[in-house]
Amino acid sequence: MRLEIIFAWQQEHRLRRQMSNFNPMKTPQILPSFAFAAALSLATMAPRSLLASDHADGPTVAGDQAADLADCYMFRDPTDATKIVIINTLRGFIVPGEAGNFALFDSSIRYRFEIENTGDAKGDAFMDVTFSEKNSTGPQTATVRLSGKAFAGIKGTYTGTTTVAGLAASPPGGANYFPATPQTLTGGPSSDIGFFAGESDDPFFFDIPAFSRFRTSAIAHFDPSNPTPPPLDLTTLDRGRDTFAGYNVMVIAFRLPISALKSTRPGVTNETKFGLDVLAQRQTETTNRGRKHGTGAFKTVDREGNPAVNALLVPIQLKNKFNGATTLDDADGDFADAIVASLTAVGTSPANIAILASIAVTKGDFLRIDLDQPIAFPNGRNPADDVVKTLLSVIAGATIDDSVPANDVAFSANFPYLGLPHQPRNPNADPVLNVDDNTRN
Repeated sequence: MRLEIIFAWQQEHRLRRQMSNFNPMKTPQILPSFAFAAALSLATMAPRSLLASDHADGPTVAGDQAADLADCYMFRDPTDATKIVIINTLRGFIVPGEAGNFALFDSSIRYRFEIENTGDAKGDAFMDVTFSEKNSTGPQTATVRLSGKAFAGIKGTYTGTTTVAGLAASPPGGANYFPATPQTLTGGPSSDIGFFAGESDDPFFFDIPAFSRFRTSAIAHFDPSNPTPPPLDLTTLDRGRDTFAGYNVMVIAFRLPISALKSTRPGVTNETKFGLDVLAQRQTETTNRGRKHGTGAFKTVDREGNPAVNALLVPIQLKNKFNGATTLDDADGDFADAIVASLTAVGTSPANIAILASIAVTKGDFLRIDLDQPIAFPNGRNPADDVVKTLLSVIAGATIDDSVPANDVAFSANFPYLGLPHQPRNPNADPVLNVDDNTRN
């Protein structure tokens, strides 16, 4: 019966689009939301490396590490209730011994943090971050420009520096230890913007091989062509190994007054509800004597809002297109027909489907926060939030856990509130424990 309902709705959907300017994302949210219900079937189209939250979630960014956005976070500052913390990680799976080579920011990329503050699907204000070329062992210079309909009293251009990655022994130690006093941006009209750009432990935790095996079981279990489908094998999720353990990631983080996100448009009174998405953008590039030069407009290579949307929602042949699209494209239903073509009924209830649609489809793929409500994904996102358990449980309509409930290292009490970066092991300190690293693939 569930399949008959889905197929009937698909036929009605196509007919209505032929007869009118029907927009599937601006009517009752049934069809587009099934994209989340189809996550397990769509995932079969993607190689395993494309299932790591949003690490390498498309063929282009899989070959462009510097533009590969991983996860974004937005939460109230735990040490100052008047501040909000905004974080994006990128360039995942850096092994500790390669910090000197990979723990840097590409000077040819603009990292754009889009703030939505009017309740629609369009970004209203922007924090643009670019970096100087890495040409010494010292820090890179970060240039941050705040623009758009927000940032009253602090709008302008600032500079900061990156935190240089070190190769010291096991933490705490090394030049990339989080400073007790956060760096503040300088050069602009405000001295109240905390900033961090550097290396940290990758805060995302998830067992990719276990999920891949669970996905295979789920697809076989819900196969409508099989009159005697095998039972759903939840034991595939018992492995309990964090695929991201032992690896580092690059971080751009801000700590700024909540009031700075408020819209400066006349008549807008919202002070507590905001959305965030992050873009990695490149210009048209030329190379001369090994150095890259960019000209023209910046174009988006990757984007990040809610976790796992592209990795689980979009078939592989459209992943690059999705990464280069906009939140307005999401809300206009640009990917709806492709998603419908890949739908498989996996038992998600209409109520849960509507919940998932409201998170990432109806008003675009923004990570949204309401500061008047408890902050835990999908209302904002703290580093400790078990987003995989949340998403899988809503999809299944029951508690589904990948047995990785927490990060592999403790989160810091200092801004940016992430785990300290892993350091190369020192076998002389402990020949038994320090021979191998902490990776758990």
